[in-house]
Amino acid sequence: MTEAQKHFRKQLLTKIHTNAEYKNIVKFGGKEAWEEWLMVRFGVVSCKELSISELNLVNGLLQGFLYEKGKKAPCVWDGVAYKPDTKGRAIINPVMITAKQVTQILALQESLGYEDKKLVGFIYRQSKKMIWNMDNLYKLSKKEASKVITGLEKIAVGYVKKKDRKNVL
Repeated sequence: MTEAQKHFRKQLLTKIHTNAEYKNIVKFGGKEAWEEWLMVRFGVVSCKELSISELNLVNGLLQGFLYEKGKKAPCVWDGVAYKPDTKGRAIINPVMITAKQVTQILALQESLGYEDKKLVGFIYRQSKKMIWNMDNLYKLSKKEASKVITGLEKIAVGYVKKKDRKNVL
């Protein structure tokens, strides 16, 4: 992250934490209410985990307007479960899982026919990190993701060999 990006990020964090809406959320609901607000929308409990583009989005939500891509006029829309900005978060945390690793894990999940619950359990056994659901894959580090991918690939190879044995018999 460049010095200019660090400075801009710090400015966005200041804008967010001095915003009247933020202060109302914290005043009436406490710190837990703010953490819940972030968790519902971005899957994190602290702004420090958000990318610059996500911080811009938070700032827009708190101010009551957003600018949609390609449109000049502001529009009000506060959705939940925004897609995480993995590239932007990787700039802040360089050891975070890459988008390619996420794609690889999801492709292996599909090829093995694993349900989300089964894959979450497998990820926990491999990385000792509970991600609770597939939207939180980005909480894995590159190293943990590599372990998961290696394990899934080994299972996939064994799965193919089993199928071949059944076809021969």
